[in-house]
Amino acid sequence: MDPTPALPPTGPGPATAGPAAPGPAGTRRPAPRLVRAVVFVLLADALAWVVCLPLWTGGRGLAWPPAPAFILLMMTTPALAAVLTARLLPDGRPLRTVLGLAVPWRRGWGVLVVAWLGPLLLSAAAVALSAVAGTLVLDLRGFSGYAETLEALGPLPLPVTVLVAVTLVQLLFAPFLNGVAAAGEELGWRGFLRDALRDRRRAEVVLVTGVVWGTWHAPVVLLGYNYPDVAPLAALGLMAVFTTLLAALLEWVRAASGGVAGPSLAHGAVNAAGGLPLLVAAAGQRPSSVAVGLLGWPGWVLMAAAVAVLVLTRRLRPAARQEG
Repeated sequence: MDPTPALPPTGPGPATAGPAAPGPAGTRRPAPRLVRAVVFVLLADALAWVVCLPLWTGGRGLAWPPAPAFILLMMTTPALAAVLTARLLPDGRPLRTVLGLAVPWRRGWGVLVVAWLGPLLLSAAAVALSAVAGTLVLDLRGFSGYAETLEALGPLPLPVTVLVAVTLVQLLFAPFLNGVAAAGEELGWRGFLRDALRDRRRAEVVLVTGVVWGTWHAPVVLLGYNYPDVAPLAALGLMAVFTTLLAALLEWVRAASGGVAGPSLAHGAVNAAGGLPLLVAAAGQRPSSVAVGLLGWPGWVLMAAAVAVLVLTRRLRPAARQEG
C-alpha cells in the first residue's frame, strides 16, 4: 500500500495571494505564510550565530574542548525559532499542529523502522562505494585506522576488534539518543518551515528546506565542520547539496509517518553513522571529506538514487501539495 496517498490542494491558490480574510472584531489576522517562513529562517540563523559566537572569539574554533556543547546547543535553535515565530505571528492553529508533533500511534511504524535502520545501511553502502571507487582503503581485519586514532589518546583498554564490536552495537541504539537532539532541528525544518510552505509543490519544499538547513550550518561549517579540507564557502555549498538530498528522503519519512518523530530518528541515525568511515579505514591515509562516506559524493549518489526510487514508485510525488 502506498504510505503517502495523494494530498488534495489546501485551497485554490497560495495562501499569500490577496489580503487575509477579515475576522471577528478585535481578532488578529494571521500573518501570510511566506512572512512566517522568512521570519523563522532569520530567527533560526541569528540564534545559531549567537550560540556559536564563542567559537569565533579568541580564535578557539572547533578545537576548543567545549565546542561540542555549543554545537549541541545550536541544534535547539530551529525549534526555539519556530516557537517564537508561532507566538509572534500566530495563525490560529495549535502549536502542536504547526510543529508536526503528531505521534504515529496508528500509522507509520514501518516507516520509523526504515528511519532507524535506513540511514545506517545507507552510510555503510556509501563507505563500500568509497572503497570501490578507491577513495577509501579499508581494513576490516585489524581496523588499523581506528586503532591509530585511539592510540593517539592513550593505551587501548581492550583489543581493537572488541572496541569495534562494541561501537557497532552502540551504533544501533545511538539513533534514538541522537534523535532527541536532532528533534531540535526537525521541529524547525520538517515541522514549522514545512508547515509554512504547505501550499507549495513538494519539490519546492524539499529545495527550500534543504538549502535553508544547509546554510543554517554556516557558523560551524565555515570553521571546518564536516568539510575541513575544503575552502569555507565551498564547504557551505557542499553542505547545502548534502542537506538538500537528505531533505528529500526526510520529506518522505515526514509525510509517511505523519509527524517529526520519524525525521528526528532518521536525522539522529545519520549523525550517529557519521564516523563510520573512520571505524573501518586503514591507517596512514587522509581521505577527502568530499570523496568518502555519506557526506561525500558516494553518499550523494546513493541518496539521489534513493530519491529517484521514491519518485518513480510514486511514494514521493513532486507535484503533491502538503497537508494542512
